[in-house]
Amino acid sequence: MLFGVLMGFAAATAQSISYLFGKRYSRRFPDRSLNLLALSHIWMGSFAFVGFFLLLPDQWPAWNELAGPLAAAVGFYLMGQLFLFLALQTSDASRVAPLLGLKILILVIIGLLFRGQSFTFWQFVAVFFSLTAAWLLSETGGRLKPVAWLWILLACAHYSIADISIRTVVLEFDYLGLAHASMFSSCLAFLICGMIGLILKLFIPKPQKGEWRIAFPFAVMWFLAMFFLYSCFGAIGVVFGGIVQASRGVISIVMGSIVSNLGFVHIETDTGHRIFLLRLSAGLLMFGAIALFYWQNIG
Repeated sequence: MLFGVLMGFAAATAQSISYLFGKRYSRRFPDRSLNLLALSHIWMGSFAFVGFFLLLPDQWPAWNELAGPLAAAVGFYLMGQLFLFLALQTSDASRVAPLLGLKILILVIIGLLFRGQSFTFWQFVAVFFSLTAAWLLSETGGRLKPVAWLWILLACAHYSIADISIRTVVLEFDYLGLAHASMFSSCLAFLICGMIGLILKLFIPKPQKGEWRIAFPFAVMWFLAMFFLYSCFGAIGVVFGGIVQASRGVISIVMGSIVSNLGFVHIETDTGHRIFLLRLSAGLLMFGAIALFYWQNIG
């Protein structure tokens, strides 16, 4: 179990670092979110190409059962990434990352309206806590712009559908064992994302000098995060792994404070001690809400 928890924290840390690199890109190349989407996924597709052949199974599930969930996982994930990049253009990573915890609100809405699910009283309490945390985060360091809220909520909605779909894909390979199935599914999805990135590159503005280089560290950290995350899922399961991964919000707030104190205010705004403590409190509340929501899911 310790290995799985460590992999989960490694995933959360790598994601938090990737958000900073995404913010760095958006500062250097404003209004080029589609470029970052394409270039970073071409990089990640090349990494996934290696992993795909290292993990290639001898037997495949029926394509008519795999194709739909795989297409949904890739399509909704890519749209979620695009909205994330747009959100990072409008606000600090230390505010955007914790707000991605609003996925639990989206999952409840999807479950109630489209999947016939029911939720416990404490799960609704968790949603209330997450909304309270989101309000605190929106009020610290200047009110979030409405357009930032729009991108964050759209990112959460698309990520939620992608998560549901990728779990279906992983279950199609469950005969491999959870760890192998999870990591191979991730490589398969990112290989397709890389191919889509190559196609998208034909329609985006020509990359400027240094744009490939600035996109590279984001791609490395995000791909590492996915590798660690699926290793975590394989070791301790999706529910517990998801709770550990939710620590990325708190980690992002701490990292944002460190980065701004080091003088990199072009990446993270220097907000001061009081705002940092308020954001940290909100991040911890969001983490607690996510933990409560998912523990109730297995209660």
